[in-house]
Amino acid sequence: MISDNFKVYGSHNRIIPAKIGIRKGHSNQIVILFDKELNVKNELDALIVDFDNKLIGKPERGRKAFISFFNIFIYQKTKKADYFIPINGLPGDPVYITYINFNGTALQFNSYDNLRQFGDTIFVRQLDK
Repeated sequence: MISDNFKVYGSHNRIIPAKIGIRKGHSNQIVILFDKELNVKNELDALIVDFDNKLIGKPERGRKAFISFFNIFIYQKTKKADYFIPINGLPGDPVYITYINFNGTALQFNSYDNLRQFGDTIFVRQLDK
């Protein structure tokens, strides 16, 4: 399900167009699908956030591994997207995220690619219920 309990925004205090889904069967994980119009670099246009293990990763095939229906559901098309590659610095991989700060169900990390238009820092926050 797409959640309206989270918001994604940049340090310029502008909301970043994205859909956020809570991952069924994965405790305390969300998927962030940045809107296609942002033209975020391929495979970095979707992020998996694991709050329990304090990880941010990219699913195999990025946003293409998911489809959203009627702004209500996010459907994962492949089981390969259950696994993700951390993007905060694997040996030999380009480092996109150099700063991460988890605080409960809040997260901030440095901006990258076309997300820089929203500021140097990206914030993901769970709204009060």
